[in-house]
Formats: sequence, C-alpha cells, structure tokens
Amino acid sequence: MLERPGDLAALLAAHPSVVAVLTGHAHTAAASTFAARPLIVGPAVTWTLRMPWEGDRPADRDQPPGLAFHVLGDDRRLTTHYRVVL
Repeated sequence: MLERPGDLAALLAAHPSVVAVLTGHAHTAAASTFAARPLIVGPAVTWTLRMPWEGDRPADRDQPPGLAFHVLGDDRRLTTHYRVVL
C-alpha cells in the first residue's frame, strides 16, 4: 500500500511505460506534472469549484459539465481535449 506521495513517485519511476497520471474529476479541471509525467485532472460532471479570485461562493453550479478525452499517440505523446456538455 502506498502511504506517501514519494511512494507513488517511486512506483511510477519503476514503471517507465506509464506516460501520465490521469485522475477523475475534482470539480475543476487542472493540469500539472508529477514524477516527471503529465498530471491531468478531469473536469467536473456536475458543479465546478471556484478559484479564490472568482468570488466568495465556493461553487459555481451554473457551469456546464465537462469531459476530457485523452489521445495517446504512437510516439507516446499524450494530448487531452476538453469539451463541455451544453
């Protein structure tokens, strides 16, 4: 069982075939890096969290649901396309 973020980084380092870390919605889409790999957080399928500078309400229930489509090319390059559902 993984107990610390360093454990996950070590696990990923031991598996070079893993090209990215993709995770389910966190009520806001995000992109970063972790363990020298892309880290992609899928958008929310319900409501969206607001960033601190977007107002004093923590959630925006008027935003449409979002989806992320990931395409892994033959060259192992990951491309993510975002769509909203209207």
